[in-house]
Amino acid sequence: GNAGTVTNGVYTTGSYADPAWITSVSGSKVSGNISGSAANVTDTVAVANGGTGATSASSARTNLGVAIGTDVQAYSANLSTYASTGIGFRNRIINGNFNIAQRGTSGTSANTYCLDRWISYHAGTAHTWSRVAGGSLMGVYFSSLLEIAGAAGNTGVTIVQRIESLNSADLTGQTVTFSAYVLHTNTGGPRNFVITAQRPNTADNWSGATSIGNSGNISVPLNTWTRITWTTTLPTSGPNLGLSFELGFGAVTADQSVYITGVQLEAGSVATPFERRPYGTELALCQRYYQINGGNTSGAATTSRMEGFYAFLSEMRASPSIAIINSTAGVWQINGALQTASSVTSFSINNKGVGLQVTVTGTPFTVGSVGSIGSGLLGFNAEL
Repeated sequence: GNAGTVTNGVYTTGSYADPAWITSVSGSKVSGNISGSAANVTDTVAVANGGTGATSASSARTNLGVAIGTDVQAYSANLSTYASTGIGFRNRIINGNFNIAQRGTSGTSANTYCLDRWISYHAGTAHTWSRVAGGSLMGVYFSSLLEIAGAAGNTGVTIVQRIESLNSADLTGQTVTFSAYVLHTNTGGPRNFVITAQRPNTADNWSGATSIGNSGNISVPLNTWTRITWTTTLPTSGPNLGLSFELGFGAVTADQSVYITGVQLEAGSVATPFERRPYGTELALCQRYYQINGGNTSGAATTSRMEGFYAFLSEMRASPSIAIINSTAGVWQINGALQTASSVTSFSINNKGVGLQVTVTGTPFTVGSVGSIGSGLLGFNAEL
């Protein structure tokens, strides 16, 4: 070691170059900093002295006031997603739990819209679709399910939701995750589900589309609720024009049924819990694309034609087409009498309301008389 000074048998100055005969030093005899390996410290260092007062990571966190689950939240992929994408309106799918059914709760597939915002496609014989009561599945409660009931000769079923460009543009170049709860019953073995993404060639115009990609086959066992997911990165051009996500699951024959609910599309690489929005909020989101309106007060322009302006229940995506939903019972009511409409045309229409001309059979009206919709309803369609 280096030369030093010994006073009353105690080495008071200088230093040793690691003499082997020094095996321990009382901490009370040490002042200043000590260099060397922490592995040589065999006891704990109190928190007050800059240590943790512990010999394990969990005890150290407790002593330092950062115990996981008590003082701090453990890492959560869901919370990380919420922090980056926001908590409200994460789900770009509208009516993903199939609660909204303005067109009716059941029908036969016609390769067009069924439950709100959803298109039902078939190959071969048409299947039937219906909204049925749900329940608790995989520890999550859903009040409604979409049921696809098969038919002899059916060779394929796909359900599709198209997403407006205003709701998809910010996903351009982003990683997104699609998820859905699915069940298939009755006969057969595992069923393959395939998730496919597309975008239109021009904004919100689906007369032509380009494929973005698909999940490949996702095998789902028979009679077992399963949450299927697909994470993909969208291209840097195209999603600003709109998106569609399709869920295909092959032929559904007469002795088979498929059930779907909890459909979600969100930014990020994690399938977070299904986002639940109030019923009224979800209905208003659907009514941007389709709504049924009982109408407002109108007047007779001629003895066979009524005219009036109808404000939409919510602003629609675009100027809608118009259809008489219930013409058999008569649509217009004048002085207590129902009149059957032979035609409905618009003379002024935009996405906020429409001026209508309704012509009825016969000449039952007095010019200038006031009328309103009776038992019939009008459907306004601005779907993609």
